[in-house]
Amino acid sequence: MLLSRGFIRLHRIEYYRTIEDKNRQDSAEGRAHLKVPGNVPVVRMDRVTGEIVGRHEESGHFNWQMGFQNPSYAFCMSHDDVDLAELTGRFGEHVIEITNPEAFLRLIHRSAHALQVPNRELSFVDCVSVRYDKGLVGPAPEEGAELMRISYSQKAPSFAVEREYRCVVVLSGSSAGAPDYLDLKLGSICECVRRYDSAPRTGRNSGALR
Repeated sequence: MLLSRGFIRLHRIEYYRTIEDKNRQDSAEGRAHLKVPGNVPVVRMDRVTGEIVGRHEESGHFNWQMGFQNPSYAFCMSHDDVDLAELTGRFGEHVIEITNPEAFLRLIHRSAHALQVPNRELSFVDCVSVRYDKGLVGPAPEEGAELMRISYSQKAPSFAVEREYRCVVVLSGSSAGAPDYLDLKLGSICECVRRYDSAPRTGRNSGALR
């Protein structure tokens, strides 16, 4: 679709929770989760009366979770240091190499800003490396970009072999009633991508689509 027609389809984040392809399925996609260290309140209750008989704090972990309400659409790629054998084993032998990532991402941004979705506006486009610490111990994200993006850029450690880099297009409004996918018309991309073959990699600035 990308090489022959010059457009890409971005599915909503929630799509990957129930996708039939088990290699791509992630039931927790779009939901951030960390175990944040801290002093956890503990309440003791009488088993018979149900009355509170004591309170104290002890060291532990808060079960920190977060979602993102705006409709978010992801285009998934891999960094250039991904294990190609692992990549093709999971997603099939057809791999496209991005030979000019900067130009390719500019096309995505341009196409996203040209979108016309009824009753929606483009909120923003975010390109980010996926973090693989979902469910692990770690500090809560600070306010700002890190807090906003963690719900659509965090996955469990079991997915770390994918070395994913994703471009996320976010629309205005709530997820209710939003389209299931977006088609971005990139136009000519012959100078940005090619079918992966046995030729030497182009260096640290290349990436792979899957």
